[in-house]
Amino acid sequence: MILLEICMQHLSLDIGSLGYTKVDIPERDVTFLSLNTGFDILSDSRTRKAIALYIDRANFMANLGSGYLQTNFLIPSSSWIYDTKLDTVYLDSQADQLLIDSGWTYQNNKWINGEGKVLKFTITVDGNYQDRITAANVIVSQLANHGIEVTIREETHDGFSNAFNNKAYEAMIVGLHTGFSPKVTSLFSSDNIANYSSENQNNIITDIKINTDYNKQKENYSKLYDEYLNSFPYI
Repeated sequence: MILLEICMQHLSLDIGSLGYTKVDIPERDVTFLSLNTGFDILSDSRTRKAIALYIDRANFMANLGSGYLQTNFLIPSSSWIYDTKLDTVYLDSQADQLLIDSGWTYQNNKWINGEGKVLKFTITVDGNYQDRITAANVIVSQLANHGIEVTIREETHDGFSNAFNNKAYEAMIVGLHTGFSPKVTSLFSSDNIANYSSENQNNIITDIKINTDYNKQKENYSKLYDEYLNSFPYI
């Protein structure tokens, strides 16, 4: 996954009865962009992947300032279930072709599909988080350079929660407070916030839950990452 921003905190844990060992247990605040696959403009996986590839990570992080780190998935790269296939780079030429393949045509600095619809969407953000507003503005600026029109809808906390719970959004900047090894499957469950589902994904999730063999788990997570990289419901 190509999650955009991560904050790191640490807790201490004392272990042992005849002494103790101090262990740093990282907690992580992860912020990412969720794309509602039920919204017609974002329903094609090639369109979503193009948007992901248009985002220049180095520039994005520079605009956020200090105190943030870039990550590529909900889990840290040091996790045993991480896979380097999740690493994503800025490839605008590949993104252009993906949009063309999915039926978009570039005209007058805009992408237009066969129905005459313009490639544009709105990002919903909780207005109580200035860093998320900043992140949304960076996305707006970067995608505008590639002919994609994005607007921002700032919500109150209650308004944001309502949009989140009812999936009443086109795109949304979401923040999760997680432990070191969060349940990756939560973002790919049948009721996930991006409205994304496929039979293959559901089968993989089921196998992850019932099969605890180490090698089989690694294999299943690798399959899940392939599914993600073909669908890009999150950025």
